[in-house]
Amino acid sequence: MLREQLEKEEGQSDDDRVNYGSLTSTDPNIRKTSIASEYLSEASQSAFTGENVPNDDDENDDDISSEEEDDEDDDDDEDSEISYDDSSDDEETALLSRRKEKIKCQIFQPIRSLYVLIRDAVILITNTDDVWDSPAFEENQRDRSGSFQSISSGGTYQRRQIFARQMNDPPSLSSEEPRVTLSHKFVVFFWFLILAFFYGLERFSFKVLADRMGPFRLVVGGEIVLMMHALMAGSFVLLRWIFSRSNSKPTSKMAMLPISEIGFMAILDTVQLLLLTISGSHVAPTLTAIIVHVSIPMTTYINHVTGPNGCLYFLFKSSEGRRQESQNKNESNQTESSEKDETQNTQFLFGVILIFISTFLALTPAILTLAYPRLRRLIQYTDVMANRSAWNTILFFLAYIPGSISQVYKERTLASFAQPVDQELLNMLLSFFSAIFAFLVSPLFYPLQGFADLPTNPDEKSELNVNKWIQQYPSRDVSRNFRQGLQCFTGTLSDDIQIRGYPEECHCDFAYGFVMLHVFSIIVVSAAVSKICNAGAIKILHKGISAGIILSVVSLFFYQVFIDDVEYGVLPNIFHISCAAVLVIGSEIYHRVTLEVPSFETEYPPAELYDD
Repeated sequence: MLREQLEKEEGQSDDDRVNYGSLTSTDPNIRKTSIASEYLSEASQSAFTGENVPNDDDENDDDISSEEEDDEDDDDDEDSEISYDDSSDDEETALLSRRKEKIKCQIFQPIRSLYVLIRDAVILITNTDDVWDSPAFEENQRDRSGSFQSISSGGTYQRRQIFARQMNDPPSLSSEEPRVTLSHKFVVFFWFLILAFFYGLERFSFKVLADRMGPFRLVVGGEIVLMMHALMAGSFVLLRWIFSRSNSKPTSKMAMLPISEIGFMAILDTVQLLLLTISGSHVAPTLTAIIVHVSIPMTTYINHVTGPNGCLYFLFKSSEGRRQESQNKNESNQTESSEKDETQNTQFLFGVILIFISTFLALTPAILTLAYPRLRRLIQYTDVMANRSAWNTILFFLAYIPGSISQVYKERTLASFAQPVDQELLNMLLSFFSAIFAFLVSPLFYPLQGFADLPTNPDEKSELNVNKWIQQYPSRDVSRNFRQGLQCFTGTLSDDIQIRGYPEECHCDFAYGFVMLHVFSIIVVSAAVSKICNAGAIKILHKGISAGIILSVVSLFFYQVFIDDVEYGVLPNIFHISCAAVLVIGSEIYHRVTLEVPSFETEYPPAELYDD
C-alpha cells in the first residue's frame, strides 16, 4: 500500500511539471537544451549590440586587473612627481641649445652663402669643362664624371680627320677622340683676363679723356679717336693681306656689305659717339659705366617692336622675309619645347628689366634735380652746376638711342646678307666713314659743348635757356678749334690757351697717350671677344663682360672720389654703387639665357686655289 501511494504521488507531481511546460521540466535533456538556447540567444544579442556577455570568471579577472591598474597609476603618479623637476631642466637645456643653434645659423648663414658664391664663381671661371657651346665645337660627349666636354674644334678636328684617313679608318670609328686640353683652357682664361681688364680700361680712359680735353673733346675725343681707330684697323688689314699673299694655302673670299648699308651704320655710330663725348665731361664718372648698358633694354624693345609680333614689323620686313621668318618659327615650334622657351624668355626679360632699372635709377638724381631744384642741397653737388650736370646726364642717356638703332640694324643686315664678312675690314670701313661724317657735322655739334652751362639757383625752376649758353662755342670757331685741338693732341698747344682760351680749361699733357690707350683698348676688347667665341667659351665671354663692368665701376668710383675735382657727396656715391650692383645682377641673369640662333642658309664664296 505504501508503495502504491508513493507511485501515485510521483505521478501527480509529474503531471504538474508537465503542465508547467518546458520552464519547469525536470527532464535533464530538456533543461540542458533550454539553458543552451538561452545562452546562445544572449550571445547573439550581445554580438549584434556590441555588448559583452557577463561571465563570473571574467568579472573576477576584471576586478583583479582593475586593482592592478590602480596600483600602476599610483606608482606613475609618484614617479611623475619625483621626476618632474628633472624633465623640466632637460627641456630648458634643450630649448637653450636650439636657440643658440638658431642664432649661429642667422649669423653664419650670410657668411657661408657669400663663401659659396665666391667659390662657385671661381670654379666657373677656372673650370671650363661645361662652357664649350660654340659652333666651333661640332660634337660633345660625356666624361666619366658626367659633365659635357668638347671633343673637336677647328684645326683639331681637321687634324683628326687627316690622321683617320691616313690610317684608312673613318673619323667616327677612331679609337680615341681629342678633348679640351689644359693649354686650351689656360688660353681661354688668359683672354678672359684680357677682356675684363681692357673693358674696364676702355671705360676709364673714355672718362679721363673727356674730362682732360675740355673744349677740345669733340676734336680729340671724337674725330681723332675715329681717325686713329681707322688707321690701326687699316694697318692690321694691310699686314694680313701682305702675309696672305706670301702664303701658298688656298684662301676663301670674304664678302662685304654694300657701301650704302655701311654708310648708314656709320652715321648712327657717329651721332652716338659725338653726343657721348660732348656730354660725358659733365656726367658723374660712375654713371658713365652704368648708363652705357641701357643699350641692352633699348635694343630688346626695338627688336620687339619691329619683330614678327611688333606693331612696326610690316614697315621693316618684306613679304618674302615675313614668309621665311614665319616658316622658321613654325619649324622651331615643332622641334623645341614650349615650356623651356617660356622659361628662357622669362629669365631674359627679368635680366633686361633689372638692367633698365639700374640705368633708370642712375638718372634719378638728375631728374629730381631738374624737377625739384631745392633737392640740390640734399644731393650735394657742391662744386658743379647742378643744371649742367643734370642736363648732360640726360643727354648722355639719350645718346644711346641712335646707337641701339645701329646695333639692331647691323644684326638685321648681317642676317639678311647671309655671307661671311671680314670683321676687321668692316670695322675699318665703319671708322673711316664715321670720321668723314664727324668732320662734316662738327659745326652742328660744336655748340653743344656749352650745353646747359648756366648759373644755378636752388630756389628757381630749372630751365634750359638755349640762348644763354649756345654762344659760348659758336659754329664759326670750328676750324680754329680743330687746329688747336690737333696741337693739343700733339702736346704743342700753349698753356695760356689751355687755361684762358675757352670757357673751360683743358689739360693737353699726354693727350696722345690717352687717345692711343683708348683706341688700343677698343681693339683688344674686340680681339678678346673673337678669341673667346672661336674657342667655344661663350659663357666665359659673358663672365668676362660682367667682370669688366665691376672693374670699370670700381676704377671710376676711385677716380670720382679721390681724383676728380667734383665733390658729389656721400649720398650720390652710395646711390651710384647700388645702381652698379643691380646692373651686375641684371647682366648675369641676362647673359645666362641662350639666345635664339638665327636660322638662315649661309652662302660661301668660292676659294682661290691658284694665284693669277
